[in-house]
Amino acid sequence: MIDFQLDGMLGFTQGGRKLSEELDVTRPRVAAAVERLARGGEMLGWAGLPLDEKTAVEIAVWVSSLPRSVTSAVVLGIGGSSLGPKALYTACHYPMPLLDGWRPDGARRLYFLDNSDPETVAAVLGHLDIASTLFFVVTKSGATAETASQLMIAWERARAALGERAAGSFVFVTDPEKGDLRALARELKVRAFPLPPDVGGRFSVLSPVGLLPAAVAGISPVALLRGAAAMRARCLDTAVERNPAALLGAGAYLLDTVFGRKVHVLMPYADRLADVGAWFVQLWAESLGKRRGNAGVGPTPVDARGATDQHSVLQLFKEGPPDKFVMFVDVRARRALEIPAVFGAYDSFAYLGGHEVGELIRSERIGTQRSLALAGTPTVTIELEEVTPGRVAALLYLLEAATAIAGFLYGVNPFDQPGVEESKRFTCALMGRPGYERYREAAGAGAPAGGPTIRVDC
Repeated sequence: MIDFQLDGMLGFTQGGRKLSEELDVTRPRVAAAVERLARGGEMLGWAGLPLDEKTAVEIAVWVSSLPRSVTSAVVLGIGGSSLGPKALYTACHYPMPLLDGWRPDGARRLYFLDNSDPETVAAVLGHLDIASTLFFVVTKSGATAETASQLMIAWERARAALGERAAGSFVFVTDPEKGDLRALARELKVRAFPLPPDVGGRFSVLSPVGLLPAAVAGISPVALLRGAAAMRARCLDTAVERNPAALLGAGAYLLDTVFGRKVHVLMPYADRLADVGAWFVQLWAESLGKRRGNAGVGPTPVDARGATDQHSVLQLFKEGPPDKFVMFVDVRARRALEIPAVFGAYDSFAYLGGHEVGELIRSERIGTQRSLALAGTPTVTIELEEVTPGRVAALLYLLEAATAIAGFLYGVNPFDQPGVEESKRFTCALMGRPGYERYREAAGAGAPAGGPTIRVDC
């Protein structure tokens, strides 16, 4: 169902050192990391989410009760509250987000307001018929400023359009007990689903954070979990040579720390998997980029898209600094689309006639991988037989497990994000939130004293 081609990583050699030999030395630590993942605890609730079919069925039943008049849903969330659901939606219902009026049976169109740019917020809310729109408000803490502001705007518009029925247009996903959003749900009598306390936001895609929007869009939450459960069984195997997450996580760790391959690229060769790349960037960066002692550790993730980025960043990957590790994601079964045998008098066109477009993009991936290998760049390929909800969920679970294992090997906590919190405190101070006054002076300092400002009238 999903193939892992690891030769381009396990066979990697640089400066006389072989990754396979380094992995043999590290193998006991890798096995211990897998055992730690299997034990649970320590914000590892996400690892057991694929087994929670009860929640998936509850969500499916609730979604089946929604009136047919609900034709759209908006996800109000940022970071893990949006990137995971968006990856599921675009993968399983591509090209629905691109095509007005096209909708498979049972699918509702989803919109993602994952930033606080007023142009986007106003445009999306102004476009939608509020009476036929459902709003998912997703924040574990219940205090995320971007999400809170969007909720306030959407609530006022819903109340103006629907009056006392406005609460029926909202669903909250937040901590089961704590936080202002949970309290607001009780006050307004808004349906609220719990985000388990031991599941962090960027690991929450298989919780109600991802399952609810997916189900509203017509994607089976049970199918998602069953695919992820099959992957989970392999990712908890302490026999490292059989465990794709252990090999990927340990290989990425060694490529960074031993071989100086500090830039890790995820490059899907399918447009419907492009948003998996954006989700991966947050997962890898926020989990592994940490301060340990007096120094920082962690690779820099990059999201690229094949074949588009063969015509841009591939130049850097091929001939720039030798610090890259590229993870290709491909799909074997693609839509049949033949290239017509026309313009045969021209060599630039004639050789393409009669081939499939899917054959072309697969050849581009294989050609790119071979070219990078000749340049000495380590690679892996993860190939899905076809894109289905279960396989997409399995892919996401694989990357989550690989991230956790890599984090344990780095000796950091892959489930916190202390480097993000300071900017949040400064934001609260600048917006006048009580209790954050002591941060206001530092937050408002702007450019260093005496720093130049250049203004151009145009």
